[in-house]
Amino acid sequence: MRKITAFSLILSLAGLLALSSCNQGKFEKLPNGVEYKFITQNKKNPKIKEGDIVRFHVVVKNHKDSVVFDTYAKNSQGPQQIYPFPPEKDLNIILTPFKLFAEGDSIVFRVKTDTLLGLSMKQVQEATSQMEKQLKMLDTLSSKNMDEKAKTQQREGIKAQMKKMDEDVKKLKADLPKGKYNQYIVKVLLVSDPEKERKKAEEQAKKQKETDKKLIADYAQKKKIKPTITASGLNYVITQEGSGETPKPNDVVKVNYVGKLLDGKVFDTSYEKEAKAANVYNKSREYKPLEFPLGTGSVIRGWDEGIALLKKGGKATLIIPSEIAYGQQNLGTIPANSVLVFEVELVDFTKGKPQTTQPAPNTPTIK
Repeated sequence: MRKITAFSLILSLAGLLALSSCNQGKFEKLPNGVEYKFITQNKKNPKIKEGDIVRFHVVVKNHKDSVVFDTYAKNSQGPQQIYPFPPEKDLNIILTPFKLFAEGDSIVFRVKTDTLLGLSMKQVQEATSQMEKQLKMLDTLSSKNMDEKAKTQQREGIKAQMKKMDEDVKKLKADLPKGKYNQYIVKVLLVSDPEKERKKAEEQAKKQKETDKKLIADYAQKKKIKPTITASGLNYVITQEGSGETPKPNDVVKVNYVGKLLDGKVFDTSYEKEAKAANVYNKSREYKPLEFPLGTGSVIRGWDEGIALLKKGGKATLIIPSEIAYGQQNLGTIPANSVLVFEVELVDFTKGKPQTTQPAPNTPTIK
């Protein structure tokens, strides 16, 4: 997917909103009351069907014509994706018009606030009924099954939830007044068969693997190092041997680290001094060795493999290809398909699983 700048997003959104306001064509109505019209339509492409991968931008406007949700916004998570697209019987009211759309279409559809409120109230009633049943069940429990203190705590928790739900209902009714509409402006970016996308992803992964391989070789040459390369593509250099055994799967390891991109930019570290020097300091976190159970998928694959190579007190440089790092995920400070360099130290490890883990922001905790 091409890189989109904030400026181009603003232009795209402005253009889409302009088109939706200029298109004065008549809305058509589905049997469930949803009204829709096309801003632009690509009649050559097949319509969305069950099982498809669907990716789209959407701008949601409330009855006051105010934007309440916007995937074009800079702080949003970007385009939404539905996979697999559900069968007809499972479509909620917002998804029902999607079956008319194809890749490349721009559409505006609207739903009556009365309808949205009715559906929301039905969900509230079901949740309330469930909580009332829980309260009745607590009353039937004997002291052998649950002591009075525990039952009281459970009752208070459920009643607090019910009170919060009542407050939410009041807000919901204010947000969804009768006789109005909520509007959804959609741009369909992709409609694709899963098998086709799988083959495309495999081809992209193959190309990325070769790209990473060259980037790592160039980096090693530039740094004048000769890393050992594992079957997964992990490159590593032991810079301090350490002593004793290496940790085994499920052992709880404590690791100090500095994480960098190939250009040397630090994106995260367990060292406070290093964080301040690299301008990535976060006062809300505690700077100390990262603790996690090894080999359980708690961290990226490159870490699970690389840390297992170290002895207590050992240090290493890990050069991790994107395939066993964060892959195509764009994490802001870590762009998609990034090769990562970690300077790591295995401070200590113990047998067994930890009671709790304390991952720090931007540490390699994404699977």
